[in-house]
Amino acid sequence: MRRYVLMGALLALAVLPSLEAWAKVGKQVVVLAGLPGSGKTTLAESLSRSLNAPRLTCGDVIRKWIKAQGLPYTPETDRAASQHFARTPGEIARQLSATIDQDPSRTVILDGVRSPADVRVLRERFDVRVVALRAPAKLRYQRMLERGRFEGETIDYPRARDRREIGLGVLHLLRQPFARVDMTGPITDVPSQAKQLADKLQRSWAR
Repeated sequence: MRRYVLMGALLALAVLPSLEAWAKVGKQVVVLAGLPGSGKTTLAESLSRSLNAPRLTCGDVIRKWIKAQGLPYTPETDRAASQHFARTPGEIARQLSATIDQDPSRTVILDGVRSPADVRVLRERFDVRVVALRAPAKLRYQRMLERGRFEGETIDYPRARDRREIGLGVLHLLRQPFARVDMTGPITDVPSQAKQLADKLQRSWAR
């Protein structure tokens, strides 16, 4: 009897690492990274439909922090929030990880990760694929100004956003991604781009 108990204990120890590995990669997180105005939200919405997966955004965490301070959402408070999270590397990902854990979906799309520290935190818990979006500065700035998030925006606003996000390390995320998507074309191209990306993601997860 003692022999069978010992064998059972050894089997449990052998299986434990594989269970831990499964738990770590049990959820798949698609990180869409790119400079402001590169089309992350547009692609995320289309990819969400292609993968039948929910979409989360880092901007939600930033706006939640601003609201918790009792402040309105303005260019100044947006900058203050970025400075706050820059002093606490990985905090945005830690907050989003709790939301991802609670979501019953196997796959989650995460829009707007800017920091390598956030990606490191996510990779400790999930199977992460980073997708880099590209678009020229002139087109990105035009999109941001047309979006009109804040009243009275000038070209200085998107330029300042670029500098801030580059300072957070977003360019490091764009260097060796799982996939790259060129977002310079018309919006009508996005559904087919999302479908191609979804197929590539699903093939990689099936291996």
